[in-house]
Amino acid sequence: MALKKGDLILFQGDSITDCGRSREDLTDLGPGYPHLVAASLGALRSEQELRFLNRAISGNRTSCLLDRWSEDCIELRPALLSILVGINDVWHREKGIGNTDAELKANYTALLTRVREELGDIPVVMLEPFLTPDSVANIKREEVDSVRAIVRGLAEGFGATFVPLDAPLAAVSEAFPPHALTKEGVHPTEQGHAIIAKHWLDAVLPLL
Repeated sequence: MALKKGDLILFQGDSITDCGRSREDLTDLGPGYPHLVAASLGALRSEQELRFLNRAISGNRTSCLLDRWSEDCIELRPALLSILVGINDVWHREKGIGNTDAELKANYTALLTRVREELGDIPVVMLEPFLTPDSVANIKREEVDSVRAIVRGLAEGFGATFVPLDAPLAAVSEAFPPHALTKEGVHPTEQGHAIIAKHWLDAVLPLL
């Protein structure tokens, strides 16, 4: 895959990716892993003057992405799309606004199908939903594992680059005190975002 000068890299997902980005400045990436990826990739590919946008929205589920996919993805015409979504589909089930595994898979399939049909064979990076071992969130590990398997399978089926995060974060967390990488098992700290950015770059840079 060869990115061209001025190509757009788009980040999509929920609060993990949103990370409090500004709604007034639409070029703001927030302080999380999208910012760290953009800083590194922008420096490594400075001659290409790559553009980066973050359109993730806190609280989003796969169904929410599907509702806004035209405006916040297709119409932006990204040259590379990065997605991290799925944990809220599980987390919000107790509130009655989550999605079942079948619904999540159908929604995600619809998202990826539109990308392939309307944007062609652009690179798609799919990050793995995760739950760190020190989690105090009301989320069942077996439900997260089921979603992880769905996302991995869809990445394989759609020819996307899959970025494992669950096991890497668990392994690194052994060297840190509880909640050093995530606040409650889901939302990364500064160190957690740095680890996510590292694994994103490790998976994607060899393809560029």
